Amino acid sequence: MMTVVQVPPRRTKFFARYDSGDAMARQKGSRTGRCQGCNHLERPRIERLIAAGASIKGTARKFEIDYHALRRHWLNHVPTEARAAYIAGAGATKNQLETVVADESLALIDHYRIVRGGLYKGFGAATEVGDSNALALLAGRLDENLVIAGD
Repeated sequence: MMTVVQVPPRRTKFFARYDSGDAMARQKGSRTGRCQGCNHLERPRIERLIAAGASIKGTARKFEIDYHALRRHWLNHVPTEARAAYIAGAGATKNQLETVVADESLALIDHYRIVRGGLYKGFGAATEVGDSNALALLAGRLDENLVIAGD
């Protein structure tokens, strides 16, 4: 008579977590410790530049980060609230922004000033990163804004 002996599968500790059923995908926005954007010393400056309108490619080149890693960082690790805070600026609260948006009594020239301020912010970010394509596009938009506001 022959006895069959079952040999347990050769699994390492790495697979033990997955075998137990505890494996879960990481939540969006969680830090793994490996993200080049999260671990960069100038993370707030990088995020502010991208939020201001600088291209991800130009920013990645300036800070010597892989383009794809920085894009993944921006999409997966920077919450929408943080993006809005970078765009609005540190001094503006949500209530202040809502009152500005709700206020329809602003003159047309005031709207052009607001748009021009955003364009200048993006122009400054593109200048800092050295993104000549974005500089050319924003320079054209600034010129259009000045011509329209001057009419």
